[in-house]
Amino acid sequence: MTSPKRSTIQNHAGQVVVTGTVTANRSPVSRWKVLVNGVQATLNADGTFNASIVVKPGATR
Repeated sequence: MTSPKRSTIQNHAGQVVVTGTVTANRSPVSRWKVLVNGVQATLNADGTFNASIVVKPGATR
């Protein structure tokens, strides 16, 4: 995960975009699936991904 930084604290509810990079075992990227808090991320051919998740009011995890 490249964004947000580890241990980031968001002081309000709303959307957060999570980005990162996955590395392969032997299967092609087209067969991979990346989930962020249950939301399927958009996965690019180079292994980078992004997902928009919604942080609810009062969420602490």
